[in-house]
Amino acid sequence: MASSNSLKILQVCQVAPASDYVRTTELSLSFTFIDTIMLILPPVGCIYFYKHTGLNPTLFNMEILPILKGSLSRTLVHFLPLAGRLTWPFFALKPVIRYAPTDSISLTIAESNADFESLVGDEVREVSQHCDYVPELFTSRKLASIMSVQITLFPDKGFSIATNIQHSVVDGMGASLFMKAWAYTAKQTKKIDDSTFIFPDLQPELTPSFDRKCINRFYFSFLLKSLGLSGLAIKYIPRTLEIASNNDQMSKDLVQASFQLSRGNIRKLKENTAEDNEEFNFSTFVITCAYISVCMVKARGGDGNRKVGIVFPADCRSRLDPPVPQNYFGNCIFLYETISEAKDFMQENGVAVIAKKIYEMTERLKKGVFREARKSLVQLGNTERDVQQIYLLGSPRIMFYELDFGWGIPEKATIEAINWESICGISNINGFSMIGDRNGNGGVEVGVSLLRHEMEAFSSFFANGLHVT
Repeated sequence: MASSNSLKILQVCQVAPASDYVRTTELSLSFTFIDTIMLILPPVGCIYFYKHTGLNPTLFNMEILPILKGSLSRTLVHFLPLAGRLTWPFFALKPVIRYAPTDSISLTIAESNADFESLVGDEVREVSQHCDYVPELFTSRKLASIMSVQITLFPDKGFSIATNIQHSVVDGMGASLFMKAWAYTAKQTKKIDDSTFIFPDLQPELTPSFDRKCINRFYFSFLLKSLGLSGLAIKYIPRTLEIASNNDQMSKDLVQASFQLSRGNIRKLKENTAEDNEEFNFSTFVITCAYISVCMVKARGGDGNRKVGIVFPADCRSRLDPPVPQNYFGNCIFLYETISEAKDFMQENGVAVIAKKIYEMTERLKKGVFREARKSLVQLGNTERDVQQIYLLGSPRIMFYELDFGWGIPEKATIEAINWESICGISNINGFSMIGDRNGNGGVEVGVSLLRHEMEAFSSFFANGLHVT
């Protein structure tokens, strides 16, 4: 098990966008209304573990680390906001993303003697086991770093790359775009000597777009007037920035684990719900979200009349008119919540019932992604603290296991922001993540964080549900 005793910090340095290419003037991006809403979410930490048997400190320091640092610097040229700061000017209604030529990101280099095989396994482990490998992100009420990175060596085992990124600045698709660009740059880098590298040009599909007019021109005025959006943001921003840097106290009873849903598992779940929903064609997203939520609610148990809310993000890029480019860098998602009673989840056909509710919500988005916006925001803002809220992060379309920096694909990839209790101190909020499976065969890898006794129950419900005929 990883602990502070197993980790040695070797270096904390600053990595700036490559000076040969970077602009010499400041860059400022205003928050869109979607960015402002995302202030209610904590920063998102992700870890990618790479197996490299026989990796020693010399090889790590001479070959791997220089390429990772150099390619990071070169990639940041295209993603300048990540090296900037999130600020909230006095009397301003919303924050601003600002980059100055002197800005950089914090990069931590560390070494660990922890059990690498345990870290990359799917079994239940304490949430704190991964905490050493996620870099800190400076935050205060008025200023916040946008991204930090940590690279950790596991001698003779491999290394990990971890990022911590403010969700209010960029969503999962945008963060994935950055990681793909960094991985591509690193893999294609040619090392001439110890201090000379030739970096590739970034492919157009990996180059971000920061054009925010595509979102603001349609919706900002309407939502600002009808929803009092700035008031919602002001209500949440101090709490959000403070809790991100206040998670030192972590219950040892809080654990996390990964669960695999193969393509065959997903097909079977769809078949099992078909009798109750013959007219619906549930997607992998819908059926997975329903199944995991049902297992979570059953694991919590309790009064069947209690309320349960499922909060999930909808990617708006292809749903706007005209569509937003897939390489848009920022937040282009909207949070939607569907609330039911716990007994709906607990009944024999609970997966079918909940899948239908999620499906109907996603279908309504086809008529206009923001038609449900007012209802959704009011509902999220007024949800009582005794309601069990289940937050989803990620998407089966995000293929973490394709990130090859030149030394193969990850042995394990995790989204650490599912640990809501450790971040927010709110025990009634659960989180789970979805990413494409490691084999790229159409399955889904699900990350779950729960209290230990709930995780034991969840694991049983998860396994048993897949064997129902």
